[in-house]
Amino acid sequence: MRVRVSGFAIVVLTGLAACTSTQEVAQKHCDGYGFTQGTPEYARCVQTEVNAMRERANEDLATGAALLAPRRSSPIVNTQCTTSGVFTNCRTW
Repeated sequence: MRVRVSGFAIVVLTGLAACTSTQEVAQKHCDGYGFTQGTPEYARCVQTEVNAMRERANEDLATGAALLAPRRSSPIVNTQCTTSGVFTNCRTW
């Protein structure tokens, strides 16, 4: 019996296998910094790390959105003015 697995299923399963929460990553960072779990300092460290990761993610999203946004060029605007006496009349197209 042959089993077919779609590319999408492989991507999803791979992503789930590598899934680690922001909280877990922050805890590993704070463990590495030498904080003791269960202390107020550890809790502050984890919260600071989580906030920093969220901020970096938001910056990355903003940068990606800016890169994907279509580039807008300034429209060419023509203006012609004529003066007669003290009056000036301008036309823009």
